[in-house]
Amino acid sequence: MLKLALRNLSRNRWRSGLTAGGIAVATAMLIWTEGMNEAFLSEMASSVTAVELADAQIHARDYVEERSIFHTFGEDAVPLDRLRALPAIDAAAPRVLLFGLIGNEQRSRVGRLTGVDPAMELETTRVARSITDGRWLAGRPARDGEPRECVLGRTLAGELKARVGSELVLFLQAADGSLGNDLLEVVGIARTGNSMLDRAAIYLHIEDAQFLGALEGKWHEVALRLDPKTPGAESLAPVKELLDTAAAPDEIVLRHWSEIVPDLADMIELSKRSIWILYGILYFLAGLCIFNTQRMSAFERRREFGVLLAIGVTPRRMAGLIVLETVSLAAIGGLAGVALGSAITWYHSAYGLNMGAFTSTGDGSFSYLGVDFAPRLYFRLTPRMAIMPWATLFALGSICGLWPALKSARIDSVRAIAGRT
Repeated sequence: MLKLALRNLSRNRWRSGLTAGGIAVATAMLIWTEGMNEAFLSEMASSVTAVELADAQIHARDYVEERSIFHTFGEDAVPLDRLRALPAIDAAAPRVLLFGLIGNEQRSRVGRLTGVDPAMELETTRVARSITDGRWLAGRPARDGEPRECVLGRTLAGELKARVGSELVLFLQAADGSLGNDLLEVVGIARTGNSMLDRAAIYLHIEDAQFLGALEGKWHEVALRLDPKTPGAESLAPVKELLDTAAAPDEIVLRHWSEIVPDLADMIELSKRSIWILYGILYFLAGLCIFNTQRMSAFERRREFGVLLAIGVTPRRMAGLIVLETVSLAAIGGLAGVALGSAITWYHSAYGLNMGAFTSTGDGSFSYLGVDFAPRLYFRLTPRMAIMPWATLFALGSICGLWPALKSARIDSVRAIAGRT
């Protein structure tokens, strides 16, 4: 039956070839589009979490409701050494978050002061690797009489006309009600890729920030980088157990990044679901192509079908032959599409897609929702991306061949041979 089905398909090579080619192109487009979409959404999430949020954060419950300088916690509530030792945690970094006025005699701006442990922050986020001029913070805080080191966001540095080596004055309200102020020396300028951070970020050593804010030994948050093998929210269970044993459950809050910025998480989920509209259109067009081809083939071969029925071929075998032809056509076109789509997607996963062709700047750099994307987008390719379109089209081919098969199996052999149908 299979040999006969393939022979029948080869009798009209142009029509079969065009149909198989259309299926191949649709399959390749499905694989390539999904690989690009997965890469784009992954890059968006990574660009947001890699420079500030990390994969999860720990806060005092009151700080979640009101971002106040007074809502802090210490290592007694969040044992950092035990936390970093958990298998699910790749890195953890404590932070102090303050707001203050920074400037010089010519100009000043309101900035967001982030006190970090330079070594831990380097492990947890990529902000230290975003330095475009100068260097990252030193491993120790400033000694008495020395200016405190700081790293500025690129946009903030431009607005202040500050360069590496510039000295700036910082004023802020401390937790004890006093006015914290000190001299800062700019040692680095960072381009994080997040427009909000670049416009307001001021990084300095966590002990310097605690001194300025009168927060001795206190933190506002701990950022967590999870094991890449288990990056989902379910991997936070052992962290939650540790925090519950160290502090009262209602005092400390552990949140995955999707809970911190639910709008972004919802948008990513919506994008993943809405892409199915495009997939549905491509599947519909491929199915229509298969159906039309088999319908025309069955119409042209009605006399042949009449002869086969007259010499004893059962209607069931007749219908099975036509369905087998349809499935073979879909399978051949689908396999060609899998090979083509996987090859192109693999190439873009290895060498990236130059986004310069889609931007007005020509250099490939672009931003979306305040997040900068790399000039080259590296696709993702998984076995599921290749198998699912082929399997779907295989099933679709079977369905599209049913109507021509049933119609042909029910013809009157005498009238068909005589050419009256």
